[in-house]
Amino acid sequence: MGFTISWIGQRDRSEEELLASQGVAIDPAGTYGSLYRADEWHVVMSSPLEYDPAMLAALSRGCEVVTVQANDTAMWSELQSWTNGNRDWTISHFAEDGPTNLVVDGELSPIFAQSVDRLRQSLADYHYYGLAFSLADQMTGFQHNSDLINHFDTVRVELTGNPPVLPEPPVGEAAPTAGDSPDKPKGLLGRLLGR
Repeated sequence: MGFTISWIGQRDRSEEELLASQGVAIDPAGTYGSLYRADEWHVVMSSPLEYDPAMLAALSRGCEVVTVQANDTAMWSELQSWTNGNRDWTISHFAEDGPTNLVVDGELSPIFAQSVDRLRQSLADYHYYGLAFSLADQMTGFQHNSDLINHFDTVRVELTGNPPVLPEPPVGEAAPTAGDSPDKPKGLLGRLLGR
């Protein structure tokens, strides 16, 4: 039996904005997930299947946001990078398409392209399932299954029961909606259901 995991990280912004966008609040007895705090990054780890592109666009205005989603049973993993309201790129692996299947959507910076090439070489014929986790670790310093995350301060979070609150757009700019993202990547459910 495998696991499903999702986490979202936001760089150089307040933890309150990230928590509100996920509809969660700090609760020492919380069971929904965890907030990890470091100098530059705040990460909320939980287990939703998909992140709304409109939420990611709003949350990444003026900063960098990354998401990692994985299903260990299906051997599916995905890493997305968003900056200034736009999806920069997505890297995904779906084992059903072969152990070394890797789909890159968008243009990686030269540094990340080199990292992906190095990781591909180090994994050789091994499953590329963990590539998203390794690249996310290089970007944020966070890896969900590592004892090395002790440089992150950790607190539990719980759902508030309130709808997620997105940051307000700058004056004169409309708030994005889910339909505003023409390059909306297909998530796991979209791939499985062919939508």
